Amino acid sequence: MFKIHFVKYLVTLLLSGYMSSMVNGFEIISSKGIGLGQTHILSQPTATTLVNISSGGLPENQWQLETGFNRQFELSDLDQVFLAGAYRKGRITAAIGLSQFGKSDLYKELNGKINVSYRHDSLSVGLSFSGMQVYLGEGYGRFSTKTIGLGLAYRLKNFFAAFTADNLTTPQLYDKAVPFNAFYSVYAEFIGLGRHSLTAKVTWEKYVKPRFGFGQRILMSRKGVFFWGLSTEPVQYGGGVEFFFRKWGFTYATSYHPVLDFSHTITFSYGYNGLFEKEKDGFK
Repeated sequence: MFKIHFVKYLVTLLLSGYMSSMVNGFEIISSKGIGLGQTHILSQPTATTLVNISSGGLPENQWQLETGFNRQFELSDLDQVFLAGAYRKGRITAAIGLSQFGKSDLYKELNGKINVSYRHDSLSVGLSFSGMQVYLGEGYGRFSTKTIGLGLAYRLKNFFAAFTADNLTTPQLYDKAVPFNAFYSVYAEFIGLGRHSLTAKVTWEKYVKPRFGFGQRILMSRKGVFFWGLSTEPVQYGGGVEFFFRKWGFTYATSYHPVLDFSHTITFSYGYNGLFEKEKDGFK
């Protein structure tokens, strides 16, 4: 019976294109990712962004915590919880993220990632360390692996760009297992009139079609944001809202897959908020 359920579960994962370890390596899910076309706001990064991208952006001695919940395609078997924190001291920004995907009686995946970056003027360079543990139910086994990644980010007035290289050691969960491909991503953000942002992303890896993402963030006020996006491979449409009250933040993001239905992410944050504390700019 367990084998039947497990096969059904794997089929669901493959159809959804999820398999987070295969598609996104050791990335920690971002607070706005599914609603913003899997792109990121580089100008005012959250803790989950700083875990995945060495983008700078936190003012000196500032910090932020984020925690959230994701339900993929409205299936409880695909639930994911995550926690991330980031802090800047001098020219160094450190961020750490943890996430759990799946359920212990069937399939559970634990991810951890640390990103440490150094910032000089408008340029940031970083190094990340990631680890993963996979548990199969009914005593079928526990596997683990680790890898490293590199990152760069740059700002030119209202234009922001970042590059990441992940899974550089092509790690394996066990001997003779299919290795995780190294994959590379380029992110961009342009801030237009009214500080509305246009975002983009492209990710490529060996034997896989390039994945593209596009998004837009629209500021309703310093306490409220609306965003939407589109991502490919698979094609999904998304949107969401974000609200702030002093150091507290709340984000709701959703996306729609034409075959597999809706996904939802809810996130709470506490700490530095680039919108509310407009006088503090981490890039100055």
